[in-house]
Amino acid sequence: MNKHTVSFMDGTKLLGSAAYYEGENYTLMDGSSLQKTGYTFGGWGVTGTQTMSTADVTHTAVWTPNTYKVVFHNDSTTTEQSFTYNAAAAALNGSFTKTGYSLSGWATTLNGPKVYNVGASVQNLSSVTNGTVDLYAVWQAQPYTVSFTNGGGTGTMAAQSFTHGVAQELTPNALTRTGYTFTGWKEGTTTYVNGQSVSATANMNLTAQWTPNSYTVVFKGNGANGGTPMSSQSFTYDESEKALTANGFTRTGYTFMGWNTKADGSGTPFTATQNVKNLTAVQNGTVTLYAVWTPNTYTVSFSAGTGSGTMNNQTHAYDTALALPDNTYTRLGYSFSGWNTKTDGSGLSYPNKASVKNLTADNGGTVTLYAMWTSDTYSLAFNSSGGVGVMDHQNFATGDSYTVSANRFEKPGYTFIGWNTKEDGNGTNYSAAAALMSLDNLNGANPTLYARWTANSYIVAFNANGGANSMSNQSFTYDVPQTLTANVFSRTGYTFLGWATSPMAETATYTNGQSVSNLTDIANGAVTLYAVWKANTYVVSFDGNGGSGDMLQQTIVRSAATALSANSYNRTGYTFVKWNTEPDGSGLFYADKQTVTNLPGDTASSITLYAQWTENAHYNLSGTVKDSNDALLSGATVKLMKGSTIVAQTKSGADGSYFIGNLNSGIYNLVASKDGKTVTTLVTIASDTIQNVAIPAAAANNSVLVVTNEPKVETPAPELTVGGLDHLADAVNADITMTVTAKAENKDSAEQLAIKAITGSQAVGMYLDMTVKKGNDTLENTDIVLEIVVPFNFSGKTTVKVLRYHAGAAEELEQLKALPTGNFVDKTCYLDMQSGLIHVYTSKFSTYAVSYTSLSGGSGSSTTTFPVNIASSNSTGSSVKPDKTTAVPGDKVTITIMPGEGYKLTGLSIIDASGKEITYTSNSNGTYTFTMPNSVVTVMPVFGNAESDFPFMDVPETHWAYGDISWVHKNGLMNGTGDGTAFEPNADTTRGMIVTVLWRMEGKPAAAAKAAFPDVTDGSYYAEAIAWAAEHKIVFGYDSGKFGPNDKITREQMVAILWRYAINKGYDVSVGERTSILSYSDAGSVSKYAVPSVQWACGAGLINGSDGKLMPQSNAARCQVAAMLHRFCISVAK
Repeated sequence: MNKHTVSFMDGTKLLGSAAYYEGENYTLMDGSSLQKTGYTFGGWGVTGTQTMSTADVTHTAVWTPNTYKVVFHNDSTTTEQSFTYNAAAAALNGSFTKTGYSLSGWATTLNGPKVYNVGASVQNLSSVTNGTVDLYAVWQAQPYTVSFTNGGGTGTMAAQSFTHGVAQELTPNALTRTGYTFTGWKEGTTTYVNGQSVSATANMNLTAQWTPNSYTVVFKGNGANGGTPMSSQSFTYDESEKALTANGFTRTGYTFMGWNTKADGSGTPFTATQNVKNLTAVQNGTVTLYAVWTPNTYTVSFSAGTGSGTMNNQTHAYDTALALPDNTYTRLGYSFSGWNTKTDGSGLSYPNKASVKNLTADNGGTVTLYAMWTSDTYSLAFNSSGGVGVMDHQNFATGDSYTVSANRFEKPGYTFIGWNTKEDGNGTNYSAAAALMSLDNLNGANPTLYARWTANSYIVAFNANGGANSMSNQSFTYDVPQTLTANVFSRTGYTFLGWATSPMAETATYTNGQSVSNLTDIANGAVTLYAVWKANTYVVSFDGNGGSGDMLQQTIVRSAATALSANSYNRTGYTFVKWNTEPDGSGLFYADKQTVTNLPGDTASSITLYAQWTENAHYNLSGTVKDSNDALLSGATVKLMKGSTIVAQTKSGADGSYFIGNLNSGIYNLVASKDGKTVTTLVTIASDTIQNVAIPAAAANNSVLVVTNEPKVETPAPELTVGGLDHLADAVNADITMTVTAKAENKDSAEQLAIKAITGSQAVGMYLDMTVKKGNDTLENTDIVLEIVVPFNFSGKTTVKVLRYHAGAAEELEQLKALPTGNFVDKTCYLDMQSGLIHVYTSKFSTYAVSYTSLSGGSGSSTTTFPVNIASSNSTGSSVKPDKTTAVPGDKVTITIMPGEGYKLTGLSIIDASGKEITYTSNSNGTYTFTMPNSVVTVMPVFGNAESDFPFMDVPETHWAYGDISWVHKNGLMNGTGDGTAFEPNADTTRGMIVTVLWRMEGKPAAAAKAAFPDVTDGSYYAEAIAWAAEHKIVFGYDSGKFGPNDKITREQMVAILWRYAINKGYDVSVGERTSILSYSDAGSVSKYAVPSVQWACGAGLINGSDGKLMPQSNAARCQVAAMLHRFCISVAK
């Protein structure tokens, strides 16, 4: 059989072939893998299994063209169009609309460039069967035109092009309108601001909008000096005319004429209330209108006054000077002295032909000037008529009444009663200050007035001077002798010797019944004649009272103040204290060598004084400090106190023990404290004593005593002690605080008034308020009776009582006969006169007082005397003796000090009972005098090595400025005062002294010229120093041109002078630039000129202030000056 070929063709391309026998079956070629762009394979034209024919067979591939769609996009809207591959080209039929835009074409990507125009003919956009081609609409924005209209303004503006949907700023306005401000554009009801960014959606025509400008008219007084201030006036451009505000200004001497835009009147004028508009076109502009003034004119007329003649009036313009015409008036006997605006000359005065102006401000006014006249004068002489003194002549003006000069003559024993025109008194009398009209016609004569005198009267009073009975006064006339009235006084124990003018006289000046005259020359004066008495004597015996030795009896003249003999008794282990009229010290006390008068009274002829002794101090106090659990406490503070005074202080050791040595016998409070816990107990030192103390535990009980003083209290709280506080704290199981306050006398205090009501005529020595607190609660009563031991000076006092005010009533405490040793009873006391102590026993706490009757010797006088105590010194062999051992307040007391061998006096302090230092005077002979205060005094000398060159006895080594004063003395900067043994540290310093000190520091250089200050006299100790300091600008003086060398220098003046001296020397003063003084409370009181110098002085440590204050205006004391100079030389001039 024959084979034939089966061929598979794609067009002309042979895809494959195979040979088959005729009749043989064959399978069609698989065409699934055949591809043709834009087409899909459709088979071979036949299907199924084929049988080979008798000839070659050709199968041709059948292809179907693909279809696809085009999707047109516009935002979220789409349309579609179908296409067939290789079909004839077809126009794109997509179509959309968009306001303000036209369809320009299509893009193949979103927001991409245009690829096809609208309606473009396209084919084969995709070869993919059922494919999709996305085309995106491309839009073209519409163009618009914006035009501008001036809306009443001037000028033009070109139209502006816009594109739909594209924002741009409007062209800036170029139009103008006089007096208006452009506010924007408007189309219809829509407004636009200048340069606003807009998006056009159509053509626009914008019209300019305008607002009339506002401006202000300001009114200036232009020289006005009165009236009321004028407010500015507001105007709007193109508004109706408006009247200017009425003028409110005034100008003395001028009339208002209107307004002008220029101050000099060269601008535009306006009347006072002229209607105006459009004075300026400037928005918020200001138009200033200046008041226009014309000077007033007035007339000056002239009056002759009391003269005669005529003068023409004169016309003046205000503010224009014009000379007055020459005076042509005359007055007989008088000279023209000028003009005055008042007839009596009390107005304004003008000399002849004076250039004047502004005599009145009134327009059209008249000023009258009155001629003033000066009369001739004559002289009046004065004669003393036997008196003494000088009186100048007195000049009198013609025709006027004058008062005679006051008498300045004197005539001892006589009183001036007036004048007379004749020496013999037979002329005309004139009173002491007569008006002499009758002397008008003397025509230049010099008359004389003679003094008239009358003898003075006086009385003589007679004083018994300690005697009895009375005598009437006796009248005397000067220069008339008269017999004294016979004495009728008497005095027991005395003989009358006569009379004297002093109560202290010992001999008589006038005898009984003597004829006397001219005892005083004082008119209506009084002379007191004191009876002079001769006293009898009495005997004082001295008893050693346990001491050894012997003393002679002392015979004392009655009524004569006499110092008791010095004690010569000795007692081993004791020190003599004073004398007493009783052996047990219950009588009257007298100090050793005390000055006494009538010691045994008026009648007794003898008295015995018993020595009083105090045991010498040689006792020790020791013990242990434990807690309430009996555990030993180390580091506890242990104080031995009397009142608020700490007598001694120590701390407990590691074993809890403490020791305080060398104690005087006495009663003390022992106070132990640690960790905020305190116990107070009473301890009596009469020998070496052991006193153990238990401090309460944390939850146990404190006992505290507080002694204080009320402000301005005259008698400070005594150094009292209290027993039983620790037992009270334990009994109430709480903290106990007892406060004792010394109170000032208060006449409005109900407590004090009630106490005084039961004291009668007694004096009250002290008021003490006692309060006891249990925790924060006040206890008025307690179950435990406390013992309060109060020091008291019994000297010069008798009938001493203790009183208290409690529960609304005052009462006296019962006085015990002996000092109790236990089982104390409330409302009792014991007066220990020997020891000077009052023991008070109380369980009630309120106001307590001590009253007494004062004695002086045995005379019954109510004047209190106080002892002068001499403290032990640090010098063996030195003697310190007062001229009286007791003194009445106000007495002068002189201390004689004789240093022992190898010693000299280096310091001296005299203090009163409150510790206040008393001023004394150095008498330059080893004696020192002071005035006795109203209390006991203690003289405390300090002796130093005789070889020491520190000479100032009023500056002890304990003085805060001792080192500074010693330094300035050694370096020759400051000397002592008086005889050189006193420095007077608290005395003020003068300006001349300070400059002289600096001059000495500089080596006493000579100045080029004398000081220009009028109050710096040549030859004065400070003259050269001040001239040098002024030359170097270290001092400048006061604004008055004076220096004030003797003025007290203030602290700020002192540092200012030191500061300028440091600058002159080239020292570094920059520390003042970094120093603030604002921390001082009185920094604001530093004078402006002194601020830099005070800052420097603080920064350099020259001044430190006190209690937070600089005290710049306070005077600089000598001790402060010494400290500043020392610090300056050490710290600044180093």
